This record gives sequence, C-alpha cells and structure tokens, in this order.
Amino acid sequence: MSWLPRRHERAVALVLAALLVLFRSLPFALFEQIQFDSDQAIFGLMAKHLSEGRALPLFMYGQPYLLAVDSWLAAPWFAVAPAGLATLSVSIVLVNVLTGLAIVAALERWGGLSPLAAVAASLPYLLVPPPVSGDLVSTSGANVYPFLYVVLLWILRDRPFWFGSVLAIGFLQREFTAYGAAIIVGAELLVRPRFSRPVVRKWLLALIACLAVREGILALQPYADLMGPGTKGQLYRGFEGSQIGNLTARVDLRSSELAPRFDAMLRVHLSRLMGVTSPDELKRPRPAVAWIVLLLFAAALIRIIVIVWGAARARAWPDLRRAAFGWYLLAVGCLAALVYAGARPVRLEYTRYGLLVLFVPVGLMAVTLALDRRRWARRMVAAAVTLWAVVPVVDAWRLYRDYSAAPPAELRILAEALDSRGVASGWAPYWTAYAVTFMTNERVIVASTDLARIDAYQSFALSRGDSVLISEQPCGSGERIARWYVCPRKQP
Repeated sequence: MSWLPRRHERAVALVLAALLVLFRSLPFALFEQIQFDSDQAIFGLMAKHLSEGRALPLFMYGQPYLLAVDSWLAAPWFAVAPAGLATLSVSIVLVNVLTGLAIVAALERWGGLSPLAAVAASLPYLLVPPPVSGDLVSTSGANVYPFLYVVLLWILRDRPFWFGSVLAIGFLQREFTAYGAAIIVGAELLVRPRFSRPVVRKWLLALIACLAVREGILALQPYADLMGPGTKGQLYRGFEGSQIGNLTARVDLRSSELAPRFDAMLRVHLSRLMGVTSPDELKRPRPAVAWIVLLLFAAALIRIIVIVWGAARARAWPDLRRAAFGWYLLAVGCLAALVYAGARPVRLEYTRYGLLVLFVPVGLMAVTLALDRRRWARRMVAAAVTLWAVVPVVDAWRLYRDYSAAPPAELRILAEALDSRGVASGWAPYWTAYAVTFMTNERVIVASTDLARIDAYQSFALSRGDSVLISEQPCGSGERIARWYVCPRKQP
C-alpha cells in the first residue's frame, strides 16, 4: 500500500492496529468463564464504591501498593452502566488499544518505519496469544499499564516534569515502569558521557517531579479508604508497608539458579509469549510455530548484528539512530528479561513479572525493518511475522467459538442461586467471596474466611443471624450448588 498518501496509510495502520487489539481482547471482557476471579472483582467493587461516593480507593483494597488506576478509569462506566465484567473491562480494553496505537505511532515517528511496517513490527503486542492477552486485559494485575508508561516515557523524555510525573504514577501502579526510565537515562549517558548543565538540570527536574508526585499521592492515604468503605485513614491491619519493602521481599537472588532460570526464560516464558505452546491447560508444544519463531528471531538477530558491524566499521553510528525507538523497546525487553530471570524463578504463576519481554520481538522486528536496506529481506521479515500472527488469530477465534456457546461460569450459577433464594450474607474463601458479591451487585454480601480485603463485609456477615457458609467441602446439612455446598451458619 505504498501507493497511498502517507496520511492515508497512517489512518489505515492505526485502524488496523486498533481492530487487532480489540479482536484479541474482547473475549476476556465478554465471557466470565475464561478468567474472572475475586482479584478482578475487588477492582470492580472499588470502581462501584467510587462511582457511588461510598469510598475513595487509593491502592487495591487490603494492600499498600498497586495504585487503583483501573478502578478510577472504570468508575465513570459504573455510573452509567450495570455492574459487570463488561463494564469493568471497557477502560482496560481501551488502554490496550491506546497502547497499541502509541507503539505504532512511535515506531513511525522515531523508529524509521512506514505506518504499515510499524504495524507489522508491533504484531507481537497487537496479537499476543490468548493467555498473554488475558494477562493484559485482567484488571487485577495492572499488567498492560507498564507498556503504555514505557512508551510515554520515551515521548516525554525531553519534558522533565511530565516524564517524572508519569514515572511516579507508573512506579506506584506497577514498578516495571522503571525499566523505561533506566534505559533512557542509560542511553543518554552512553551518548553524552559528560553531562552538560542543561542535561543535569533536566534530569534533576524530572527526579524532583517524580518524588513530588509520588509523595503527593502517598499523602492522600489518610483520606483514602484502604480496606473498603468506612476505613478512611486506617493502616493495612496496623502495618504501614511500603512498595520498596514489598519488592525486596519478593526478590530471590541465587547465582546457582541463573542458568536454569535463563533456560526457562527461553523455553517457558518466551514460548508462552509467542504462542509456541498451546493456550489450553495441556500446554502442548507446537513445533511448527516454534520453527517460525526461531527462524524469525534468528534472521532478525543475524541481520541486526551484520548491520551494526557494518556501521561500526564505517563509523556510521548516526545511521543506527533511524531506529531509535526500536532500539529502546529492544533494550527495555532485554532488561525486563534479565531482571525477571535474575530476581525470581521463571514459572507460569509469575509470568506477569516478565510481560515486558514482549518488547524483545517488537524491537527486533522494528530495528530490522528500519535498518535493513534490502527490500527483499524486509519483506521476508514482514511476511514471517504476519505468518506467525495467524496462530494467535486462530486461537482467539476459538475462544469466541467455544465460549459463546458455553454454559454460564460456575461462579455465576452460584451467585444467581444465592440471589434468587434471598440470601443476604455469607462466608466463603477469598476466591469465591468477592466474585459472588460483585456478580450480585452486592445484593449478596459474602465475607472472606481467609484473606479479607473489605472490612464492612466482615462486619455485615458477623451481624447477620442468617449468614450461610459456602464451601467446596461438605459442611453439614445444606444445598449443593455447582461445586459448592451452602450451609446455614452464622460464622465460619
């Protein structure tokens, strides 16, 4: 489509990028059966409480980190639409779309690519496999926001106040945002080994802005409801935790495990990100996809090494700057992989800590397409990544096909049964309690028997003489609903 005027090609590319992200995201916003759980329900309840003026959430209820941006963005939708997964997911799906558009636009502006080539390079993000797309659309982990913040940091790198403000908000919501700042500052040190006074002034102002915004947000804690409605100013169970303390507690540095971890990074984590394993519970290997990915990575990496070697011999370093944004994404993705594998075991339950590794294939494709002067080579890379994209498209289509005709989620069956029987309150384990409460729009208040995040629910269940106990184990005389037993008891 090179015959199109640039502005028309840009419009086609942005529309295409938005449609691709919507296609892979919507199943997780429409079908509760796929992955809806109590963690997501907490953010939905926070948005509902905020829209009704009942609470002022700052962080996720019950913990001193994970800034409640999701709930604030979703609150307006709860003010005009019924509570539900679709209402909760509108804003997070839009953030996914906005991030995709930002990546494509930035690759055109600072990556040396045409708009459609930018879409081709961005396909590893635009069309991530369903398990990864589920991570990015889930409201419980704020997983997509670091992608957006990393792009914004690049765009704002010469605007220190806004750079520092975005870094502060991003770090409080998800600390992985700091990878982008580290690469930008490190690149400036590499290009300008001796900081000039304007450069020092710029980064000093950015640091001051970051600290000011961070402290301003934390200063709101005495006015925020930290454990649900009516808990304004209370500490989390009397403990004044910190994000830094939470991070250090999660770090597991073991030099003896570095080799196995980096092996798992390639075999497990990267395979999941690129759809090399099937998206079902069996996680079956798909050799054809593995070969496509391997050849794509190898070809792009070899071409980049050849291009950089040629530029070094000719001392043509400025030529490499045409792909500046692609280099940036590649560096952020590599840093994310190094920190994830170095700080934690690489396991499926920890995949959210390494999602920014997706920027590795995006960066590789972007740099190759921008710098390789051989038209046939660029077309081969674009064709290969497009061929790979068929796999997540088929996987996402199967989600639509399978879940559009699937029976309701078991949690939905339980919630509707309790609501129809006039049950007002109950007790259940965490992963049941808040999901049921959200699904019934708080007509049924279910307190948690283990991890309690909303104090008002605990007090309400204690005050009722007709509270029921909901358990997956037989609990005496009671009714079986889906996989749960519902028994009349006041307390767990």
